[in-house]
Amino acid sequence: MTFRAIRNPSDSELQPLQDANPANPFATVPYITARRELGATIVLFSTERADGSLTDAVGYLTGRSFSRGLELTSAPSCPDTDDFWDGVRDFCRDNRVANISVDSYCSRAVSLPSWSAPSVVRDRTEWVLQLNSPEEMRFGSNHRRNINKARRFGVTVTSTTDCESDSVHGELMAASMQRRALRGERVPIIKPAEMHSECGAFLRSGAARLFQAVLNDSVVSSLLVLQSPTGAYYQSAGTTPEGLEVGASTFLVSEIISALASEGRDVFNLGGAGPDEEGLRRFKSGFGAQPVPLMAGTYRLATPMQKGIQATVRLLREPLKIGRSFTQRWVAS
Repeated sequence: MTFRAIRNPSDSELQPLQDANPANPFATVPYITARRELGATIVLFSTERADGSLTDAVGYLTGRSFSRGLELTSAPSCPDTDDFWDGVRDFCRDNRVANISVDSYCSRAVSLPSWSAPSVVRDRTEWVLQLNSPEEMRFGSNHRRNINKARRFGVTVTSTTDCESDSVHGELMAASMQRRALRGERVPIIKPAEMHSECGAFLRSGAARLFQAVLNDSVVSSLLVLQSPTGAYYQSAGTTPEGLEVGASTFLVSEIISALASEGRDVFNLGGAGPDEEGLRRFKSGFGAQPVPLMAGTYRLATPMQKGIQATVRLLREPLKIGRSFTQRWVAS
């Protein structure tokens, strides 16, 4: 087996990855182009076996030398995983990568590296709808009621690649995350400005489309869909309280499913839902999507010198906080 790590690959070097994974929006040249625009250094990891078959995966290199990180968004499923991960580990050592995250967005399966480095491995589940199997596209009764309600209220759906529309998307997504946090769920902190930048990059490159449900000339639900030649991925969404009342989010997804199927796409991946996100799991499964069990992992590869530099940087950035911590410990003793 031959392993290569290509920094800043050309579009022609990335094209075989897209061709080999036509249903995976994270493997498309436009998606990778957007990530480059957002500041990541692109690395194409490629293995060629004796029979000429290839296994490729893209990594995104970020940060400085003392805290450099590598992210593999969609890890490959290949029979020779040890050789592949040995090559990735050598690249990390040579390029002073301190932390690596291996995720499995749209992966068919994934075999994580068996490294001895400190790691956190977690199970995750994605919900996948086969658009070419009508028997699977059976909506639950509650979803059907919400869809009919949205129609009665006159909700309509638009689709756009216009970057001017993504500011509303970020605001709605942040509001939805805040509601979930108030219910006690663990959710990421969404900053509308950062979301605006990310969505804009995806829309400009052609990696995504923005679908929005509109009621009385106001956007009440918004969903960013990553797209590939034969697939699509539910990347992020947000809905107003008014939109929830009229079933707009359910209606929006149902209209997206119809649009994707009419375009000839085979798969719509509704994204992940954790074991503690029961409401989200019910929402995704209610469209007929089937669970796909996967794994993801993070690995700390920092050298002793990198760890020392990182600790020093934390001290310089948070002197007051750390000082208070020392004082509290002194008083407690």
